[in-house]
Amino acid sequence: MVGIDSHKAKEDKPKKALTELPEAAPRLVMMHNPNSFEALPANTAPLAVAGHTHGGQIRLLPFDLTPVWFLLTYDEEDLVHVAGWVEDFGQSGNRLYVNRGIGFSKVPMRINARPELTLFTLKTAN
Repeated sequence: MVGIDSHKAKEDKPKKALTELPEAAPRLVMMHNPNSFEALPANTAPLAVAGHTHGGQIRLLPFDLTPVWFLLTYDEEDLVHVAGWVEDFGQSGNRLYVNRGIGFSKVPMRINARPELTLFTLKTAN
């Protein structure tokens, strides 16, 4: 398991975080901001988990994935992904899950962005 530091503070160094791991070792990569995921080399993060987004925090409709709060308060570079499994992002062989978390940012409310605790069941590859 490795952790990646803050993307916003420009302290995220995904390649450096992996340097101590043997190439064939099972891997779980954890990061705060999902934008750090893109810099991971191919096939180095079969499971990566991020937070940061609070599921968008405020959405107009429960099934609408448009993160209204992000659109109003964050730079466009922060709008990559807000919740769930992320498809077609990052290098091949890497998978990212963005957890909605249980908190909020700036405004103490969540609308149509339910809090989330995620449980993963890890299994050996066959």
